[in-house]
Amino acid sequence: MNNFDMESELLNKLKSSKRSIIVDALIKLSKSSPSAIIMAEIAKLAATDDREISMFAKQAESRIKSRMTSAEHSNKIPHTTLKSSQTSSKDLSVAIDKTSKKVSESEKSLESLSLAELFELLDSAANSSISSGLINQAPTEKGIDKFCGNDLISCIIQKIRVSPENVQPELRTKATEFLANHGQEDDFTIIFNWISSTEGIAAFQYFEFLEKISPNILLQKLPSFLSSSFPLLRGRAVKSLYKIDPAEAIEHIAELLASSEAEERYIGATLCFSIPFSNAFEMILPLLQTDTDKEVLKALETLIVSNPDIETAFSLLNIMDVLPPQQKKYVMRIFSLLSSMLRDIGVIASDGDPAETIQLQWKTERLKAFLEDLEIQLFIADKSKRNTIKEWLSTNIALPEVEKFVEKLAFNRITEDIARDLLKKNSDVPAEDASVKPSSPYEMRPSEKVNFIRTINKTAFPEIKDWLKKEALQGTSKVRYHALMALTNLSTDPADLSTGWSALESEDTLICQAGFDLVAKYDPDSLFIKLPELFSRSFPGLNYKITCFSLKHNKSKAVELILGLLNSRNPLERAMVLPSIFFLPFDSVKSKLLEALNIESHPEIAAKIILILLANPSMEILESLDTIKNKKNPSIDVSIAKARNELHSLLHSLNLLKPHTPKKHVSAQLPTTISTTVQSSAVAVPVQKPYSAASVRQEIRKHREAAWRPPELPDAGNRWWQRTDWLNAIFLGLGLATLTILPIAFLKKADRVDIPQKEIRQKATSDDFFDRKLVPLELNCTMGKVSKISATLNSIDKNGLLRVTYGKTVFLIKPPEKMETIAAGQSAYFEILPYRKLKSGEILADGYSVTNVK
Repeated sequence: MNNFDMESELLNKLKSSKRSIIVDALIKLSKSSPSAIIMAEIAKLAATDDREISMFAKQAESRIKSRMTSAEHSNKIPHTTLKSSQTSSKDLSVAIDKTSKKVSESEKSLESLSLAELFELLDSAANSSISSGLINQAPTEKGIDKFCGNDLISCIIQKIRVSPENVQPELRTKATEFLANHGQEDDFTIIFNWISSTEGIAAFQYFEFLEKISPNILLQKLPSFLSSSFPLLRGRAVKSLYKIDPAEAIEHIAELLASSEAEERYIGATLCFSIPFSNAFEMILPLLQTDTDKEVLKALETLIVSNPDIETAFSLLNIMDVLPPQQKKYVMRIFSLLSSMLRDIGVIASDGDPAETIQLQWKTERLKAFLEDLEIQLFIADKSKRNTIKEWLSTNIALPEVEKFVEKLAFNRITEDIARDLLKKNSDVPAEDASVKPSSPYEMRPSEKVNFIRTINKTAFPEIKDWLKKEALQGTSKVRYHALMALTNLSTDPADLSTGWSALESEDTLICQAGFDLVAKYDPDSLFIKLPELFSRSFPGLNYKITCFSLKHNKSKAVELILGLLNSRNPLERAMVLPSIFFLPFDSVKSKLLEALNIESHPEIAAKIILILLANPSMEILESLDTIKNKKNPSIDVSIAKARNELHSLLHSLNLLKPHTPKKHVSAQLPTTISTTVQSSAVAVPVQKPYSAASVRQEIRKHREAAWRPPELPDAGNRWWQRTDWLNAIFLGLGLATLTILPIAFLKKADRVDIPQKEIRQKATSDDFFDRKLVPLELNCTMGKVSKISATLNSIDKNGLLRVTYGKTVFLIKPPEKMETIAAGQSAYFEILPYRKLKSGEILADGYSVTNVK
């Protein structure tokens, strides 16, 4: 990347809406000599009302100007006078005399100078050293020490140590840098206290110097930094932790990547540059498939292109074609850039389009594995993703491998509709063509027989039945399958049962599945006895049929079979059985689902398990998710972390969080324990690290619960009362609150009487604020008045507000302190006080009670 591109990127970062990105860019720019355009942008930020952004901008501006001044001094020195190594004692003596003279000219001793004046003298000495050729580049601590002598250094250190609390906030960063270069480990206490009294993101500036002075003592402060509400500060703490405990730091990165806040995901993406790319890429895969924030995606793009690898390109192709259009566009861009980079470094041939070359290689080497994965996804994908997969199959069905795969899908009840639509245009005989005479099937080829059997209806069946029974026993695999399915669907003769039992004995999984359906139709009791024997044959499609059969006839048996399939080594079996779990009592499969999530290797299957768990929210599930560390796939850890965040927000909004009670027995597999243990009699109890992801997660949750507020209104800050003096605003707020509470107190009475709307309109005047709010919204619901409505909960947003549609109005209801458990899609009675219409048309309301409809 050339200087122009780098400056352009940094300029874009300065204009970002994310404070972390702006501060990060300012810190990088403070170490360089940017163009006039960027300097103008920094000056704008220095004059902004945001105190922290302004502080970092002013510091960057000061350092850049100081560097530019030093460079000007250096450029004025004749080249022959610059010394790159040793300095003569005569030159050093002259330089020290200059410094002493500057002090004497001020007619003050060093001790009588203020700290600001001492730092100014230090800067002046540093610039003089460059002018004298004593220090060829930026003045190092040794250079300044050598040039200024010990008096100035000692005096500054003494002033800081005597009264650190009196050091002005604007000098503390400089003082911290000075202590890092010239101080001792004991000086950490000073910086530690400064950080404790520093608000917000400003503490970020101390980190580099803390690591220099005492990395071990910094460890004591890390937990509070790791739980900071400022993403940049939290990210910098993770970076420090990575030098001490890489495994734990990676868990913190996963937590950031799983955040609902784009700024935290961005910080997590930038931290991925610090860890092995193989780990990082697996962790960012979920973001590539779901994230729409442009700055986050840009960070992911930079990470991937900076680590060119052909396997990464293949992985992008694996996910790209089954993504929604907009997401596919982002991933396609990253793939194109990566392809060009692979060509530039010589990994792929230089002639031709590199993206097409990689795609051709992928189709040759990876298409089979990709299709196997698609089959798994088809069983657990939602309707939208199934349509995307179907579209890809339709586009690529000309490939022999894809056509063969689609034909395989035709022999599964779940996917046969997709396969039938895709194969219809390639059929030798169209499905609607029933012109073939009953006598002709005997002369047909197998493929023609299959197409013919698909056309048989109830009218033609009696004439062709004998031929069908013969083909069901003696035909080729595909012909037998379709003949057996036709007998199952069209025949009503119990004598066909023997044909079904014969098919069940086959070692061909297709024939066995079709025979199962035929036997289940006529003799389910006998089939139930034979289930263990059939289940032991480990045919994925057959096992799925067995599970569905058990759900209808014996749920306890179904639970046993499903729990067995969740442990299957075949991911297709695990995928097939997951939809059936929705029909079982959750308590009977809960522990097994959590256990399966712990060892699952397929991200899509893990996502489905997480969906089932989140559909049954409870504090117990949240505590269980807190202990899970997936052993197979880093991307699943990110998905689990995201699920934890969503579940915690949901439980908090529903007031279902309970005080944490530590468990007596802790699994040895918990990820948040260190290797050493404390011995208590004969039992070893794992000791938890204070900076572990689990410990920090609890602190973050406490902060978020304490800081929870309804979302800011879109027009916040524009009302006349928000522009008044703060004291007047307080009195105004108290007055409005009193006036609001009084009518509510009367309205809450059981015998309250609704005032006719016509009378309200007559009484209203332009100066009567509360009466003007009493306008009808829908039947039985009025603005500014406690109303009771019956409606269905649409969703619960990230701020915990209940989104409810009543008639044509959408309400955002702040939940009451105590309410019954309610999930999305559930009907309930809501007692609310609507009080503000947003620009979007939605109505904000306070909730007084939420009662489920019995």
